[in-house]
Amino acid sequence: MVEDLVILELKAVEALHPNFVSQLIAYLAGTGKEVGFLLNCAHLGKLEYRRLVLTAEHQRKNNRG
Repeated sequence: MVEDLVILELKAVEALHPNFVSQLIAYLAGTGKEVGFLLNCAHLGKLEYRRLVLTAEHQRKNNRG
């Protein structure tokens, strides 16, 4: 958590997997935060990232469980 506003999920993997996105959406929904970043620093000289914004659709899906 950064400044109690943004969630950062740090990874060091070969590639970002869709499950990591789902996990970050669950963290956002569980904390009530709207913005999160998924960062992968496994490749030297290249940062892979995804910015996620929690939408009403994500919240509905997460609440259905």
